Amino acid sequence: MKRLLTLAAALVMLFSLTDSQQLKAQVYGDFTLELREAMPFEPIIEGQEGVRLYRADEFWMNPTRQRDRDDGYVAVGLPFPFSFNGISYDSIYVCVNGFITFNNPPNVIARDPQGLFKIENSYPDNVLAPFWGDHMYRIIEDNEILPPGSNMWQPTKILVWKTADKVVIEWKDLNILDKTITSSVATFQVILYKSVDPNSNQGDVEFAYGTAGKRPDQATTDQRVITTGASIGIKGEFGILHSNSDFINALWINGTQADQIGNISYSNEWQPTKGSDKRFAFAAFVRHATGESWGDGDADMSKTIGGKHFDLRFDQNRFVSVNDARVIMKSIAFDVPLDSIKGRAAFHGDVNHDGRFVYDVDGNKIFIKKRSRQYNQDLPLNLIGSDKQVMFAANEYDAAIILHYIGVRIPYLPWIIDTILTYGKQEYTASNGIMFGTPEISVNGNVTLPVLVNGTIDGPLSAKFNVNGEIESIVNVAKDNFMSMYNNDKAVLAGSAKFNSGETIAYITYRPNSSDVRIENLYFNGEKSQNVNMNIKDVETSDNSAILSNYPNPFNANTNIAVTIDNPGYYSLNIYDVNGNLVKSLFNGNINKSNLVAFTWDGTDNSGIKVGSGMYIYRLIGNNVSVSNTMQIVK
Repeated sequence: MKRLLTLAAALVMLFSLTDSQQLKAQVYGDFTLELREAMPFEPIIEGQEGVRLYRADEFWMNPTRQRDRDDGYVAVGLPFPFSFNGISYDSIYVCVNGFITFNNPPNVIARDPQGLFKIENSYPDNVLAPFWGDHMYRIIEDNEILPPGSNMWQPTKILVWKTADKVVIEWKDLNILDKTITSSVATFQVILYKSVDPNSNQGDVEFAYGTAGKRPDQATTDQRVITTGASIGIKGEFGILHSNSDFINALWINGTQADQIGNISYSNEWQPTKGSDKRFAFAAFVRHATGESWGDGDADMSKTIGGKHFDLRFDQNRFVSVNDARVIMKSIAFDVPLDSIKGRAAFHGDVNHDGRFVYDVDGNKIFIKKRSRQYNQDLPLNLIGSDKQVMFAANEYDAAIILHYIGVRIPYLPWIIDTILTYGKQEYTASNGIMFGTPEISVNGNVTLPVLVNGTIDGPLSAKFNVNGEIESIVNVAKDNFMSMYNNDKAVLAGSAKFNSGETIAYITYRPNSSDVRIENLYFNGEKSQNVNMNIKDVETSDNSAILSNYPNPFNANTNIAVTIDNPGYYSLNIYDVNGNLVKSLFNGNINKSNLVAFTWDGTDNSGIKVGSGMYIYRLIGNNVSVSNTMQIVK
C-alpha cells in the first residue's frame, strides 16, 4: 500500500489587530456612528465666557476673500488640536451652508448638499456636516427689501463657544434650504470634543438640533419650513476622483455600516434625530499614524504613540519584529486589508515600495508599480487630483522581506533591490516560482500536498494561493525565519531562507471538494503564476487508522492522551506548538494491535519547564500512520 502522508495540523494563532490597525481606511474606519439620547439641545448663550458671534461680513470666499454671507466661510481657531483623517488641526473653516471643513476651502461655491457624497475639486473634503444645504445668513438690513407689513426675515447668528474640552459651532436662526421663505429657519450645532486619550488628538463629534420654523418675534404669518434636501454626515478626502467619496451618512443610523457608507439619503424631517434631546454622535476610534518612513516595516504600528515600541521608534531593528510580518500575513489570509491611508499600517508595511495604488473613474484599483523613493513620486496625475488620494497595500512578499531583514540579510527597510546591496552584492535568487509534489490521500479523504521550490532561492520567499477545499493544516519544513497562515481555502507562506531546487518548504493538508487538486490565484514573490491542476483519482490510500484523544481538554495541570491503533508497530507521540516547533517527545516505542494506550502529559517541555497557556498539537506517527489532534492549556 502507498505510504499514508497525513501530517500534523499546524494551527494558526490568530493575533488580534489593535486599534491602530483598523481594517477600514477612510472616515468609517475612524468613527462609529451612534444616536445619543437624553441629551437636550443646549443653545449657546451670548455673553458667556468663550463665546464669540461671527458677523455676516466676516464670511468670505476664496480666492479674492470677497465677503459672502450666502456661501462664505470664516476661519475659527481651536483651543486644542483635533485630529481628523490622520492629521491634527488647530483651526477649522465654518461655512454658512451648514458644515465645517478642516481644509482650506475651495475657490468655488459649495451649496449643493451632494458634496458630502462626492470627490470633486468643487467640493470641500474633510467635512463635518450637521445640515449641509443652500442656506443664507440673514441680517436686519434684509427686511428693508420687503414691503411694509409683509413677512420679515429672522436675523441669523453664527456663534462659536470654546471651552477647555469642547468647541460648539451653532448656526442660530439660519434661513435654510429655500431662501425665499422667511419662515424656513432652523438652529443646529456641531460639537468637537477634546480627545480623552493623552496620546491622541482624535476626539468625538456630535450633531445637535434645536427648533425650526417661524420664531415668536418674527413678524410673518408664513408657517412654511423646508427641511427636505440637506445632507447630514461626515466626509473624508479619499475616494475616486469625480465619483464617490468616503462618508458616513448619519441619517442611516439604523442601517448597517455598509448602508451608512453607501447611502445618499437627504433630510426629510426636523429634527433629523427625531427629537431635540437626541444627537448624532461619531465616537472616535483612537488611532495613531506616523507619516514619515514609508515602508519601514512597522506594520503593527508599535512605534506610534502609546505603542509598545514607542521608546524604540528611532531604532528600526527594535521596532520591527516577527509580529509585523504576522500582521501582514493575517490580513492576506483573511482578506481584510490593512489600513491603506498614508501613515498607517499598510504604508509602513509596504517595504518593497510596490504597494501604492489609486482608483480610476470606474472604481478600478490601479497600482503604481514603479518603486520610487518617495510616496508622492511618479504618480498618475491623470487619475488623481492630489497625492492625498494615494493609498497603500502590503502583501505576503512584504512579510517575507521583513523576515529577511530580521534575519540580518539586508541592512534596513525599505528594501529596494536596485539600490540596497547585501554583503557587497545583489541577493541571489534563481527560483522562478513554486511547484507542488505528488498529492497523497488519506482514508478520511484528506489530501496532503507538498509545496516545493521551483529552482534555487536564497532570500525572501512568499506564496499565496487557493485550494479547492477546506484547509485543515499547514506544516512548515524545519527552517528558521519561515511562517505560514491559512483561512478556509487560502494558504499564505512567507519567510527568508536558502532552498535548493525541488526542496519541500511546507505540507498542506485539506479536504478537497472534487476528485482533483486545483491551485488557483497563485502568487510567488508578489507576482501572478499559472493555476495548477492534478488528478488524484488513482492515488492509493492506506487502510490503517488510529484514534487519538485527550481528557480533560482544556486542562490546567495534566491531561491523559488515549491512543487506539489497528496495527502493531513502532510509534512516536510528540507535542508541538502552533508554529510546528517540537515541545515534548512523549513516547517512542512499540504498541500492540488494537491496544488502548494512555499517556499523561504534565504540561512541561523536553527541559522539564512548564509551558504557557495556549493551543498545542499532539501527533502520533508510525507504521504508515500519521494522525494529530489539538489540546489547550488554560492557566
